[in-house]
Amino acid sequence: MPTPEPASNVRRPSRLWLPALVLLGVVAELLMVLAFRPARTSDIVKLELAASAADFAATLQRDWTQDATAVPPGAEPPLCGQGLPHADVSRQALPRQHWGQLQCNLLTDSVALVPSYVGVLVVLTLGLVRAGAARWQRWVWVAVALAAGAADLLENGLSLWALDAWQQGAWRGALDPVLSDALVANVRGASQAKWLLLAMALAVLGHLAWHSQVAERAVMRKSAAALCVLGALALPLGAWLWRPGIAIGMLAMLLAVGLLAWRQWWLAPGEAA
Repeated sequence: MPTPEPASNVRRPSRLWLPALVLLGVVAELLMVLAFRPARTSDIVKLELAASAADFAATLQRDWTQDATAVPPGAEPPLCGQGLPHADVSRQALPRQHWGQLQCNLLTDSVALVPSYVGVLVVLTLGLVRAGAARWQRWVWVAVALAAGAADLLENGLSLWALDAWQQGAWRGALDPVLSDALVANVRGASQAKWLLLAMALAVLGHLAWHSQVAERAVMRKSAAALCVLGALALPLGAWLWRPGIAIGMLAMLLAVGLLAWRQWWLAPGEAA
């Protein structure tokens, strides 16, 4: 009968998952910022929290439109709009417009960044749940992080739907009635739900971090918990009232996750909680 491996030598799954998920998120963010953004002023949050159809259309025209005039007639522009210059069509009309970088930005968010940040939150949350907790209790603790990811996917899907409505209008030379205030309100509602659920996930993570019974690296753990509280307060503020709150909340979240990931990586097996 094989001898069980000593607990001290067992590698926790989080030690394998955390670096992989973090790397996926870093690559996705770099692509979204450096490759899939037509201009330095292009801000996806501004688009997703647009107050009306007119505001959504104005943001598309100003920040996300690319000039595809140089593409030969009958040829398709590059899939992600690579090589096509940014153009502010609120100031000048273009015979051929393209939104490939915006589409790839939203798709990269859906297939890479969302799984990355949701996975990191789930791994860190489970690492702080007390040892011996029932499976259903673990699911309860991570449910809000999973819901935030689902809201993010819904937000991206609705944004692509609104973009498609605007494209139809651009091809016809007028604002298509499909791009309505109601459709843009759905995009905004999904975006606000995402930020609120992400704030709740941070609050859960901060609660577990503060009340953890593991004494090792307690200062790091409680500092991360305080940052989680800051992020949980700032994100909804930014989504509803004061836009810079989102940047503050995301910075607090990154710092908190970094501290907890570093702590969880170096804790001895069996001590995570």
